[in-house]
Amino acid sequence: MNARRAFTLFEILVVTAVVALLAGVIATGIARTSDSARARQAAGAIVSALAIQRAHAMDRGRPHDIELIAIDESLIARTEAGESEWKIGAIALDALRPEPLPTRDLRAPSRDRVTIRFSPDGRADVRRIDASAQGSGDTLFTILVDPLSGTPTLMRDRS
Repeated sequence: MNARRAFTLFEILVVTAVVALLAGVIATGIARTSDSARARQAAGAIVSALAIQRAHAMDRGRPHDIELIAIDESLIARTEAGESEWKIGAIALDALRPEPLPTRDLRAPSRDRVTIRFSPDGRADVRRIDASAQGSGDTLFTILVDPLSGTPTLMRDRS
């Protein structure tokens, strides 16, 4: 007798379920990795943009503003009077929360934009910017701006 060995329907279903489960786990990990990479890229770009605007203020000998705006799934940087505008990153932010120096009065702060002013001596009027994720509200990263020197630093990167 020739007995052919074959897989049963149950065995095939079990293997298919295991493969589907592994594919789901891998896809979730890839999505998280790409989100955290976008957050790191955006945070680094913000720090660079702030450093450049600080240098402009010191070089030109007059105050220089930069506005960070979260629109849809983009982060835009705009310099004073629309002098220039560029896209910093493709990241969905729920809020940009500035922490001003005690002497600065923030009237009706906006959740989707923050303006930082650098003085000719390099100092900034905002000492901290927290960026939170859309949906969860978790803080993705925090940028500290030294109140005396105006130097921006990426403090916290949760990715």
